[in-house]
Amino acid sequence: MFKKRYRIVTDRWLGYEVQVKHWWWPWWVMPFTNTQHTIERAKGLVDRLKEKDNWKRQTVITIE
Repeated sequence: MFKKRYRIVTDRWLGYEVQVKHWWWPWWVMPFTNTQHTIERAKGLVDRLKEKDNWKRQTVITIE
């Protein structure tokens, strides 16, 4: 419920755009201008954005 959701939509310029919906915001937004010419590149951008958001959830293990 408190996660970001991502979707890929078509645009009028080059092909595809990635949009993000925050759990606290009622609208879908583009994080930046991100027009992609293939759906594979758009999916790759979604994967990179998810990795960027997951850095906070990583566990650090200290070995002494």
